[in-house]
Amino acid sequence: MLSLSDADRDAILTLQLAVAFAGERAAEPGRAPARLSWWNTDMVDELGGHDLLERMLPLTWRWAALEAAREAARRTETARFKGSLRSPDSACSLFRLGFEVEEQLAERVLQHKRNGTDPAAALPGLAELLSDHPEDWSTAAFIAWLEGGDPPPAYIEAPAGRELQGPAPSSPRLRARRLTAALLPLPAQAWPCPHYRLDT
Repeated sequence: MLSLSDADRDAILTLQLAVAFAGERAAEPGRAPARLSWWNTDMVDELGGHDLLERMLPLTWRWAALEAAREAARRTETARFKGSLRSPDSACSLFRLGFEVEEQLAERVLQHKRNGTDPAAALPGLAELLSDHPEDWSTAAFIAWLEGGDPPPAYIEAPAGRELQGPAPSSPRLRARRLTAALLPLPAQAWPCPHYRLDT
């Protein structure tokens, strides 16, 4: 059985939650800069799901908001793969890293919640991107954050999105880093859906 260290799980969660946050629609039209609008959710913003979640889950609402954004990202990918691949399980992507990995990530989030740790404290790489205020969003800052990671890998534009070339790394952490790096160059509109094909 694949077993990830806490450091690996935190590193993957940082990538997933940062991208999920960046990909939200966020902000009222005409009020402040929207985020990237890759999925039609607005869970972290103070004018969106923030208020409801904070009232329902006063101790863990920030985790819940980020998890909801991540689920929206996962569903966006699944829909994209359903129309383009033999099955969604024939690809590996940032939000579809495999059952064993996702189970361990869910366990790690629960640990952080039980410890009462805020996401930005538990996952320091998130701190520079997260904000409850839509006017704080900066696409340039997100690009700089991406550029601080791995260099963009080679990919081709395929019907399911950016198909990374070569075999997927066996390390889930390295796999997640390469999939995140493949977001550059940042597309103008739709989620670029970087992925490895597993059925070739």
